Amino acid sequence: MIKVSIIVPVYNEEKRINRCIDSLLAQDYDNIEIIVVNDGSTDNTINVLKQYDDKITVISKKNGGQGSARNLGIKKSNGNYLMFVDGDDYISKTMVRKLVNVVEEEKADIAVCDLYKVLNNENVYFKNFVDLCNDNVKNFMMSHSGPVGRLYKKELFIENKLSFKENCIYEDLGVIPLLGLYADKVVYLPCPLYYYVIRSGSSMVQLKYSKKMEDIFVIMEYLKKEFRKRVGNQYDDVLEYLYIEHLLYSAVLRFAKFKRKDMIDQCVFGVENNFPNFRYNVYMKKKSIKFKIVCFLAYHRLYWLLFKLSRMR
Repeated sequence: MIKVSIIVPVYNEEKRINRCIDSLLAQDYDNIEIIVVNDGSTDNTINVLKQYDDKITVISKKNGGQGSARNLGIKKSNGNYLMFVDGDDYISKTMVRKLVNVVEEEKADIAVCDLYKVLNNENVYFKNFVDLCNDNVKNFMMSHSGPVGRLYKKELFIENKLSFKENCIYEDLGVIPLLGLYADKVVYLPCPLYYYVIRSGSSMVQLKYSKKMEDIFVIMEYLKKEFRKRVGNQYDDVLEYLYIEHLLYSAVLRFAKFKRKDMIDQCVFGVENNFPNFRYNVYMKKKSIKFKIVCFLAYHRLYWLLFKLSRMR
């Protein structure tokens, strides 16, 4: 029977952590361990966690961000599969069982389910997996880079010396696509089993410009070096797509919201400099009209249209 380690990084979650932990303890699958990494919380989080003595494992550390907390959780885990849940989120009581069943049936290394994005108590369905080609490993690598809503074979991290980037707000992007380089099989379960809570102040509803947003350039350079070091040019079509997705689309819209022409220029340069023929990327052709319009506007430096479009997100 597969043992699943559920790793929960928490920082100042005294008001929300109960809902998260209760949803994990309510799972209809028994062979799990819950590892909560208290990342230097300064509120009452640790005392809330103490209420769950003997039901969960709590590890406290100095504040170092989600990446370092998840890495410590992986190191301390005993399961042969891993799942990541953020401290302000929660999951369906059937999530672990359903993902375990599918990896056992399909002999898979990674299983992916869909999410509900929870904003102002409203659940919005979010597809956590793209369908850009007939290769599910590649589809996984090009999907949403967050680690949640997935079940991973622990060996992928340990044997290939993969870990979350630390001291960076894009810590997930620096490891999740790399897992696909070593996965023999990825399965997708089109069912929303994870509840991703969006709070005011999160990066998705950011109201003030942060210098940390510029970490995207560092992480994309790191991702390119890791791809090339590990597999050469074998997955250049995927890497090219990731540059388009995360620089020319997502980062451009974030920077446009704050009217940062200089950062938009840097995004375009980052794609052009590394992939001069990016406009012919086979996966880009399958993206939405909005995606293509944003990339077109960025490429042609039509800033005022980008500024207007970014306010409509």
